[in-house]
Amino acid sequence: MNTKETIEKYWDYDRDYFDEYEGHISYVSNWDQTVIDYNLESDNISIFRCFSFFDDSFGEDESNRLSNIFQEAFCIFLNHNTSRKWDLMYNGDPMCSGEDIHIGFFDIPCSKEVIVEFKKLNKTFNTCFDTEEEVIEYILDDYRKNLVGEFGNRVQEEFSFSVGKYCLDDCVQVKSLFVGKEFCLIKSNDKVFNCSKKLYERVLGYMGSINYRENNFYILDDKELIICGDCCYAKIIIDLQNENNYPANLEEAYIIQKINDFSEFASGKLKGFSEYYIRQIPEVLVENKNIPLIITEGMTDWMYIDWAWKKIQEDDVLREKYKDVKFDIYRYASKNHIEKEKYPAIQMDSNTLLAMCQSYANIERGFYIFISDRDVSVNVTKMSNGDSYKKWGNGVYSFVLPIPDIRKDNPDICIEHYFSDEEIKTIKKFSDGTERRLYLSSEFDEYGRAPQINRFCTNRKACSENKLKILDGSGKDKIINLNDLNDTTNYGLSKMEFAKSVISDPAFKHIRFNNFLLIFDLIKEICKDIGL
Repeated sequence: MNTKETIEKYWDYDRDYFDEYEGHISYVSNWDQTVIDYNLESDNISIFRCFSFFDDSFGEDESNRLSNIFQEAFCIFLNHNTSRKWDLMYNGDPMCSGEDIHIGFFDIPCSKEVIVEFKKLNKTFNTCFDTEEEVIEYILDDYRKNLVGEFGNRVQEEFSFSVGKYCLDDCVQVKSLFVGKEFCLIKSNDKVFNCSKKLYERVLGYMGSINYRENNFYILDDKELIICGDCCYAKIIIDLQNENNYPANLEEAYIIQKINDFSEFASGKLKGFSEYYIRQIPEVLVENKNIPLIITEGMTDWMYIDWAWKKIQEDDVLREKYKDVKFDIYRYASKNHIEKEKYPAIQMDSNTLLAMCQSYANIERGFYIFISDRDVSVNVTKMSNGDSYKKWGNGVYSFVLPIPDIRKDNPDICIEHYFSDEEIKTIKKFSDGTERRLYLSSEFDEYGRAPQINRFCTNRKACSENKLKILDGSGKDKIINLNDLNDTTNYGLSKMEFAKSVISDPAFKHIRFNNFLLIFDLIKEICKDIGL
C-alpha cells in the first residue's frame, strides 16, 4: 500500500486539495482542524493539529485567546502522552497576526501506526476537558510541577498560579521593574521590593505562554507581586528591600563592574558617569603608606582579625612565622551601630567593598587589602584569583575568606564559619537569666522547626536553603520557643554580641583561632609581594 492509499484508508478527512506550487496534497478534517500534508517529492507526511490566529483588526481577540490556551494545553498533552518527536511550526511569519500554528509530527514516513496514534491522541485530548477553566488548570498544574522539579518543594511557598482574574481593589500598580543578574527589583510608590530573578523569569515565562494579551503587574500588601493575565494570575512572594539596600546594591555592583570592563571602549559620557559614581565611594585613607590597610566586609570581621592577631603575638612559634607580616586594620562601625561615635560610621558590605577595589585601583594612594566573605557569588569571582589573592594595581589587593577544612562541604561562608559548629553554639548567659546563642540553619527543618531543642525560626526560607547559614535572631531570623506561644523571647544572639563574647567573655575562652591563620597566610603573601 503506497502513501496515498494509506492516508485515504486510515485518515478521516473532509476535503483534500493539491498545492502545485508546494508539491503536496493536504487532507483536512474540518471539525477538529487536523491535517495530513503529503509531500509528493519526499514521500513523507506531516500530521498535525492546526490552531488559528486571526488579525485583531477583525475583532477576533477572544478567539485568539482561546486558541492560545488550547495550543499550550495540546503541547503539554503531547509531552506527557507520546514518545514520538513532536514540534510546533508557524504557518507563516510568527510576528504577524492572522497566521496558524501547527503542532504534531513533521516530515516522517507514513504508516498506519503513526496515523492511528495521532488520531487517538487528538481524540483523547478532545475529551479531557469540559470547560475552559479545566484547560487552564491543566496547564497551570503542569507549570507548578515543573517549578517544583526545578526549585524543590520549598518553591511552593514562594509562588502560586490561579485561574481567573484577580480582584485589584487592595493592590498598588508597579511603577518600574528591573531584572538583574540575581534579583528582580520592583518599585511601587516609594518602596523597593525584590525576589529571585530565576523564579521571576520562570513564572513570567509561563504567564507569557498561557496568556494571549500582555500581563500587568501589581503589589499586594507589600508582600506579593501579582502578575495578571487574561485567563489566570500568578503570585510571587517578595521582600521589602532592607535598610542596607542589599539587592539593589548588589545589582549595582554588577552594573558598575560591566562599566569597568567596558571602560577601554567607553564614550566620554559613560566615563563621566563612572567618575561621578566613584566619588560616591567611601574615602578611607591609609595613615602609613608603607604598610597595607586591611578593610573588611563587616564590623565583626575586623574585630576577629584583630583578636586572632593578638593571639598570634602571644605564641612564640606563630609570632616567628609571621614576623614579616605588617598591616593596619581599618576599624569602623556600621551606621546603625551603638559604637558609631567611637569609630567612623560606614555602611560597609560586599557591594561597597567591590566598588572600593575598582575605584582605589585607579589612583595610587597607598596599600589596601580588602577581605570579603564568600556568601555572595560575585565576590568570589571578582575579588579573588582562585584560592589566592587578586592584585588590582596601584597597591590594591583583595581576597575572599579562604575555606577551612571544616567548611569544605559548605564553602559559601562568612567569618563566623571559621569556628566549629559547637563553638558557634556556645551559650551566652545574660543578667536576667536568659540564655542566647547563634543557631545554624541545619538545626531546623524546612518549616523552621527544631523540636529537638524546642526552637522555631521565623524565617523558614533561610532554613530550607542549601547554604549553611548562621541565624543570629536579627531581622526576619527570630529564634523563639516552639511549644510555648506565650514566650516571646528571641533566643538568638547577635553576631556582634557573639564577637564581643569571643574577645572578652571567659565562658568563650575555649574558642580557637587556628582557622584564621589561613587569612594571615594570604596577608603574608601580599606583604611579600609589596616588598615588606
